[in-house]
Amino acid sequence: MDHLARFLAAVPEHDRAPLTAHTVLDPATPCLPDLIALLAHHLGVRPPRALIPVALVRRLPRALTGADPETLTFLSEDRYDTASADRLTVTAGLTHPPLTPALTRWATRLVEDGFGAP
Repeated sequence: MDHLARFLAAVPEHDRAPLTAHTVLDPATPCLPDLIALLAHHLGVRPPRALIPVALVRRLPRALTGADPETLTFLSEDRYDTASADRLTVTAGLTHPPLTPALTRWATRLVEDGFGAP
């Protein structure tokens, strides 16, 4: 959140182009299977061994997934164009925080708070 706040504060000073929609993501973010493996390792559980295409997961019945299909819209194999945000980040002298510690702290917090527990 701190990086996003600093980024947003820098936009008026450093973004002189016509109105631009910036995608503020760390370009070093791993793809979803690697991200899941990283977090599984951190939490001491075995990561999934097989990959199922996102389109297929969305078509699986709720009884099998335990999730409403509409809640699976976040699953995506897309990579996002962060070029404009990356340029502004460099121009403003900002840096992304270290990614792995941020992700592992977030996962730990979700577990500690009982996120997703019935």
